[in-house]
Amino acid sequence: MNIKEIIENNINNLIYHNNVVDFIKENNIEYTENKNGIFVNISIIDEEKLIKLNQCIINTINYEKIKTNIEESQKLKITIPHKKSSDKSPKKNLKLNKNQIDKLNSIK
Repeated sequence: MNIKEIIENNINNLIYHNNVVDFIKENNIEYTENKNGIFVNISIIDEEKLIKLNQCIINTINYEKIKTNIEESQKLKITIPHKKSSDKSPKKNLKLNKNQIDKLNSIK
């Protein structure tokens, strides 16, 4: 698979395209724009810019995944009471990520 095919595949995994649009504009890559978005003919972009463009796309995808994981883990809370019955202190709220919750749920 060549870099152009990789870019075409990766671009579809993006939620937000702002970083890619900024990259295109900052690197003076020719594009057309209409109400549907920005269109780039990647067949006329030199190899070095294609590699950098793909890295920009990959970085954005990774950022979006991390951001989503953080947001999901912040939504999940589990309350675990203290083991001592004589202890009258309040319950502690723990924040667990999805993987930790899945592991807890797998214990039977």
